[in-house]
Amino acid sequence: MGSMPRDNNNGATTTSHETNVGTGNNSQISFLSRVQQLLVHPDDPHVSTVTSEDLRAVAQELCSEIVQLEDRKHLLKHLEKPGLSALRQKLATRVLSGREFLKLGRDELMTEEEKQLEEQRITKIIEEQEKVSLANVAVTSLFKCPACGENRCSFYEQQIRSADEPTTKFLRCLECNNAWTTE
Repeated sequence: MGSMPRDNNNGATTTSHETNVGTGNNSQISFLSRVQQLLVHPDDPHVSTVTSEDLRAVAQELCSEIVQLEDRKHLLKHLEKPGLSALRQKLATRVLSGREFLKLGRDELMTEEEKQLEEQRITKIIEEQEKVSLANVAVTSLFKCPACGENRCSFYEQQIRSADEPTTKFLRCLECNNAWTTE
């Protein structure tokens, strides 16, 4: 559903909607028609209460509310995403205005697939950080976890009472993440 690339005068390749989202009169009309087209995605469920006149009026409202070039590109980018039918429907039915759209957070503008990929990326980062932190921790099999019974634990010792008392061992099970102390 993307636009056809074309070469502009300075040799840079742009898409037709990128060159037609400015604030001049011709680009205003092009932006208006592009928004109107994108409000109805072929994969979206049909909204019987929204007519083509309604879509044109909504597109005109969006055009008057979103005037900055970067904001217009931002709107078009997200209207083109196949997985954002709920966003298009909210805009088409006026549940969401152009100003409100510009205030949406990054996660609200992500498709379900993008959210899953982001979750996987974050999980991978956390796992890598845990591996790095475990590399600097003493690991032992001398202690048995009271929660799961496994013998794979990390620990450190600290003198928390008077010097003539034994040190306290702070342990954490590497299997179930249970933490406990012992002398």
